[in-house]
Order: sequence, then structure tokens, then C-alpha cells
Amino acid sequence: MLSMLMPTARWKLFRALWLDRARGSVQALARQNGVSYSSAYAELKRLERASLARSGLVGNSLVFEAARDHPLVSEIEALVRASDEGQPTDNGTDPGRVLATLASLGAPLSTDAAPDESLSAEEAVAQGLRMTHRHPTLARAYPVLLARNRGRLNLERLRHRATELNEKQTLGFFLDLTGTLANDRRLRSFARGLKDRRIKRVRDFFEGPHGKYARHLADRRTPRVARDWHFRMNLDMDNFRAFYSKFCDA
Repeated sequence: MLSMLMPTARWKLFRALWLDRARGSVQALARQNGVSYSSAYAELKRLERASLARSGLVGNSLVFEAARDHPLVSEIEALVRASDEGQPTDNGTDPGRVLATLASLGAPLSTDAAPDESLSAEEAVAQGLRMTHRHPTLARAYPVLLARNRGRLNLERLRHRATELNEKQTLGFFLDLTGTLANDRRLRSFARGLKDRRIKRVRDFFEGPHGKYARHLADRRTPRVARDWHFRMNLDMDNFRAFYSKFCDA
């Protein structure tokens, strides 16, 4: 689909803006997506001319983001998601095998795929962070996964990889949430070091169309720890706590 029709650099940036909700300077977006500065600038300007991206000056930097005021915003998001489903991750790994690897690490997930033994625990967890935005069941399982592997994971390596994938904020949220559920001060302390004070805008954690009623429910149900990381989600703390207790406190 789009991933096959667009030049690689354009697809990477389009996907980052619309699927990962990335926002940043040309230099930052180029670095995060493995694209040269000149290619990133040219492709971002093409997306802007097509009304798929917008830019504005923040200080001395030209910052790009998805044009979410587009009249077909829901249709564009659906098309990008459909184009991304089943595509290999940025290291060539099948998403189904990433899920299977997370299950082999202790995430309470059901999958028929075979784990990818070439993935380190840190790589699998970092890759899985992206998928939590599309799979609420996986998001609910992440505190269990992190708690079961807290003695195994190299948190600095995990932080570095999550940052490369533009998921540092997501990692911070899950470490903070896991630390709260597990009463683990080390995880919560490490999470605090991932906070980006520049982020002020609240964003929906889960991808997909968000109608007025869904937003209202999410505003009511978002756990406090998610609000601390500027996320809105229709998955309350009792849901996370019950799932965690079922698998980690039994």
C-alpha cells in the first residue's frame, strides 16, 4: 500500500508523523527515522505541500507535525495504519514474532507465532512499545512484562533503543506504572529521568478514530500516572491493577 507506493524516506516520515505522532525539527526527525537531513527536508516539504504535514517556528527551529486539521484526518490515519500492519519493524522483524518474543519473556499474551531468538530482551520490549498504541491488550500486559523482567533488563540500553524509536515517553509511562503497581522505587526513579519537560500537550495513547463520546470516557478513565506523562486513555487504573494482580500477585 502506501509503504510500497511512496519513496522509503517519505513513507518513514509520513508514518512517524501520523502513526507515531512524532513532532520535531528536520534534524530530529531525520535522526529518529534514519534519513539524511536533505532527504528529510525535501520529503517533509512535499508532505506539507500535500496538506499532510504542517510546520511552524519554535524558537529558531522549523518544527513539523502531522496536519491533524485535515478534513480527512480519520481516513488518513486508517490508511496509514492499514499500510503499516504486517510490515516488518525497522530492524526487519515481523510484528507477530515480536509479540511471540514478548510472550516468551512473560507477557500474558496468546500467539501462534514463533519467538525471534535473535532479539534481545531490550530490543523486543522497545519494539513492543510501538505496538501498545494499537493493541490495548498488549498495553495492559506491559506492567506484567516489565515486572517479570526487571532484574533482567538493562534499563539504559532499553532507554536508548526506545528513544531511537521515538517511544521514550511511552517507556517512561510504563516504567512509572509498573513501579507504582509493584511498589518498586527503582523503576519509578528511572522513569523520572525519562521525562521531557518540553512536552505539554496531551495526546491519545491509543491510535484510531476518537469521537467525542470516546474522548469523554477517556478523560474520565485515564489513570493519574498516564496524565503525568501527558497521555489520555480509555483504560483505568483498576483495569491495570486487576490484570497485574492476576498474573503477578497470584
